[in-house]
Amino acid sequence: MKKNRLEAFSDGVLAIVITILILDLKTPREPTLDALLSLWPVYVAYVISFITVFMSWLNHHHIFNNFSTVNYKILWVNGFFLFAVSQIPFATAFVGETRWGSELPIMLYGITMMVVVLASIWLRLSVSIPKHRSDPYIHIHIKMSLLVAAAYLIAALLAWIHPKISLLIFVLITLLRLFSSPAYRKLY
Repeated sequence: MKKNRLEAFSDGVLAIVITILILDLKTPREPTLDALLSLWPVYVAYVISFITVFMSWLNHHHIFNNFSTVNYKILWVNGFFLFAVSQIPFATAFVGETRWGSELPIMLYGITMMVVVLASIWLRLSVSIPKHRSDPYIHIHIKMSLLVAAAYLIAALLAWIHPKISLLIFVLITLLRLFSSPAYRKLY
């Protein structure tokens, strides 16, 4: 299979995931500011998820710029990555419906995000050729991604103690990923 076919398929899946995210947003039951503001937990979940899917797409784009041949392993690892990302709309809707107030949806949300990050690392390692594996920027990216995965796991586990702390951690992770170090951004 040619690489551009796999890229096009992956882009399509990620576009569908983002579309499903927006379809889960509902308008307030009443046309008042209070009704709109009461939906803030749903919008926070949407924004975090949208940014995560978008950053996953950017990361995927960068990963696919660093190799030329698709093999069976890359097909399956990419498929797992897309499967992981495709779970985000469900986790987002589940946590949004409970307004960040229930432990299980928040735990599922954190684990889903952690699996997306780990799948991205696995994809990067699967496609990188040995000479690229020694690139310091790749090492920085992998280390930062592992820290992000650990933070998602911690936030998921904290949901059993205090769900709102988990929400804060998810927001902080998203902000840190958006405004990360120049070395990390240089990858893009």
